[in-house]
Amino acid sequence: MTASGTPAPNIFKDNAAALNSYRMDFPGEIGVRNSIRGPGYFGVDMGVVKTFKITETHQLRFSWETFNIFNNVRFDALTANTGIDQSTSFGNFTKTLTVLRKMQFSLRYSF
Repeated sequence: MTASGTPAPNIFKDNAAALNSYRMDFPGEIGVRNSIRGPGYFGVDMGVVKTFKITETHQLRFSWETFNIFNNVRFDALTANTGIDQSTSFGNFTKTLTVLRKMQFSLRYSF
């Protein structure tokens, strides 16, 4: 649960079953490597540019760029809580890999 009372996104479908399958490493063990893999990164950016000729030497250029155009949310598996001593928040994500959709516009006059 988050501070607002809504359920936090979790990497596991069944939190209790996932918690029971983990164990602490024994002395001398180096542990398992890459035990949790995330969904990966996905992002699409787009840009549109139009140049208007005013005279032979003067032009006006308009550009519009959008980042994360589909506004996808991908959670960062490296920030998932995997401490087996915290059973209530086990597997909860704390950060995302992607940022919210951002747009920028520009207008350039060349002479």
